[in-house]
Amino acid sequence: MKILTITRQPSTDSGTFGQATTGDGYSWYTLELPWLENQPDVSCIPLGTYTAKLQYSPHFETDLYHLIDVPNREAVEIHSGNFAGNKLMGLDSDVLGCVLVGKMVGSLNNSRHQLQPAILSSKAALTEMMDWADGEDLQIVITQ
Repeated sequence: MKILTITRQPSTDSGTFGQATTGDGYSWYTLELPWLENQPDVSCIPLGTYTAKLQYSPHFETDLYHLIDVPNREAVEIHSGNFAGNKLMGLDSDVLGCVLVGKMVGSLNNSRHQLQPAILSSKAALTEMMDWADGEDLQIVITQ
């Protein structure tokens, strides 16, 4: 089983940025919601080790990796997107508890035309990650 380790930076209202690395030299940036005590739809998931399986995503209408057995959560996917801000603070978010991957970190104008920290080149990063994973089950290790 391939292992993908996500090392998180401290959480802020703009989200929880991190770095996903593999044992064979691949690396991508990650972005998740802020840590809000694992509340569904507004918080990133708890630190831990999860199995991820390639499954069909009805929302995205394609196969994506789904993290299995996340406490109090369903449909935690790895997908593309730009924002994972604290929705309770009015920031934009493309996730409800999922993990975004990207090739770089920067800022983009959000829906209120304000610069918001974001993950960039996300679709390209997701394609690279999916090619690396090659349909195999993954072990996802999320650390601080």
